Amino acid sequence: MSAALARALVTTEAREWQDDVAADATRTEVLKLAHGQAAHARLGGGLAGPRTARPAPAPVVLEALSGHVVLALSEAGDVELVGDGIARLRQEGTGSQTQRRPHAATTATCARSSTRP
Repeated sequence: MSAALARALVTTEAREWQDDVAADATRTEVLKLAHGQAAHARLGGGLAGPRTARPAPAPVVLEALSGHVVLALSEAGDVELVGDGIARLRQEGTGSQTQRRPHAATTATCARSSTRP
């Protein structure tokens, strides 16, 4: 899903540049802050929206991004792949969340058993 979105974003932005569509005037400092927050929170937290730069839940931002690049996704045959990926994120969470669930369950079980007299 990440590669499909990245490819579609490059295609869309290159097309807009070619068509003389003005790029968003987001300040560099805002982009750096959004990048830092995304690196820290990953997809489990909020991300800056692609057009608004306002924080929103990751699946909402990914849906907005996929809407922005839908033509390129369609041309590459990736609409369903990205849609399924976003749905999976909503349902199952991120890969790191999936990997942490068994550990959290084990830790909780161990904590409960160690507090018994």
